[in-house]
Amino acid sequence: MKKVAVVICLVLAVVLVFGCGGKKQTWRPAGSPGYIDMTGKKFLVTPEWVAQFRRDKGKRGYIERFFAVLKRYFRLNSLQTQGLACVYRHAFEVCFAVLLVACSGEPDTGPVEITWDRDTCERCRMVLSDRMHAAQIRGGAAGEKRRVYKFDDIGGAILWLEDKPWKDAAATEIWVTDFRDGRWIDGRKAFYLSGQLTPMDFGIGAQDQPVEGSMQFDQARAYLLDGGKRRTEHEHLH
Repeated sequence: MKKVAVVICLVLAVVLVFGCGGKKQTWRPAGSPGYIDMTGKKFLVTPEWVAQFRRDKGKRGYIERFFAVLKRYFRLNSLQTQGLACVYRHAFEVCFAVLLVACSGEPDTGPVEITWDRDTCERCRMVLSDRMHAAQIRGGAAGEKRRVYKFDDIGGAILWLEDKPWKDAAATEIWVTDFRDGRWIDGRKAFYLSGQLTPMDFGIGAQDQPVEGSMQFDQARAYLLDGGKRRTEHEHLH
């Protein structure tokens, strides 16, 4: 957030320096201290502004001092309503755009938020509705940006991943929901139980604690792959 705040301050400074452009607007009589010619793109800082900034030195952080001095600058120069409204409008628009870019987008790691009954499974293209047996895989080929793939069944996710060249890469993440409460947990560290009722009938659920009869990830993977082969053979026969 510090970087975002610094960027906002820099953007505000640029907006004030270059102004609204186009039509000439004189905010103070020509030749007076602090005169700003919007056409000539001149920006003359008043002595009072510099003095205020120096007086504040060492008392507050740069960002806080910037806004304090900016407020004082508006007051000392008695800006006309039209010019002030123009600066505020453009400053707001630019700051909003900067904040939108800085705060939007998916995180670089971990599970993302699912829009239940709307997002679709990467493997079967059915909507994700079961909060207790869903999965996410974050990964991609080396040199490419990683993305998140969503699945309605843990078994479908593991079978889908099996033929990807980056399946065993350290950067590849597997996230599954705990079938007891729907929390997202690390799929490689989870423990799996068979005999569950799941959307695509793969029949395994995950939880974050070992219990009697539970399988670790590699065991669950082998169990699913063996079942997946039998399922494929059965589908071909019918």
